[in-house]
Amino acid sequence: MDREGRDQDRAFWLECWNGTGPFTSDRIGRGTVRIEACAVSILGGMQPGKLAEYVRGAVRGGFSDDGLMQRFQLAVYPDLPASWRYTDRPLDREAEDRARTAFNQLRAMNPAGVVAETTEACDVPFLRLSEDAQGLFIEWQTELMQRLRAGGEPPFMESHLAKYPALAGRLALVLHLADNGIGPVSADAMLKALGWCEHLECHARRIYAPATDNGLTTAHLLLRKRDSLPDVFTARDVYRKCWAGLDDPESVAEALALLADHCQVIEVSETTGGRPSRSYRWVV
Repeated sequence: MDREGRDQDRAFWLECWNGTGPFTSDRIGRGTVRIEACAVSILGGMQPGKLAEYVRGAVRGGFSDDGLMQRFQLAVYPDLPASWRYTDRPLDREAEDRARTAFNQLRAMNPAGVVAETTEACDVPFLRLSEDAQGLFIEWQTELMQRLRAGGEPPFMESHLAKYPALAGRLALVLHLADNGIGPVSADAMLKALGWCEHLECHARRIYAPATDNGLTTAHLLLRKRDSLPDVFTARDVYRKCWAGLDDPESVAEALALLADHCQVIEVSETTGGRPSRSYRWVV
């Protein structure tokens, strides 16, 4: 999406997050296809190095600072265990069958069968929150918004968390229907959804951490590449190799400054009549 000529793609993906806007596609041989409410689901994974590079652009006001990163609200960044043990166990077929049944029921769901409502102002069937669920949501949202208005969160995190009320409502609805609920969304489903939001916030902070740790993550990446660099090298020698997470001059400079502070490298400056050159020597 960052390549030349793909400018419209990015706007399309941003709009699909709402799931309410129409989209028309004109193709030769296929005719005109119109989608009244265009929504896209994305499932996948990403290497930590590439993710850190993208997150830095979103945090530092780069090209990717347009809210796309904040739309991945179900993203998780699990910790790998310190040890590894071979495990061979059969699949839980009962759990698999329950999950498949839930997906199939949601796909074939008839809005009238779950007592969904419609109004003149909204032609999409909907379920309201029960009185208890509404009270839980108001209490949680009040605490969240007061926290965001207090100014203690960086702008990118405020943007991310500000989308959580919509996320909580969507999760509560899906959980309510997956548990064969009908009518207003239950308080139990809302509690589960709010628990999910709390869990996902921890992962969001982990995802944004490489862009806010003042070079710590990049410094670790650079240390791993020590054997691939000469004893004396420059920052240019590092980012020209285009290693994942080490191809941005600003990030490399932060990492080298941090390594110098912790006596892992020694900064060497030479004056040759023009701009002083700066190189680094590994500490043995």
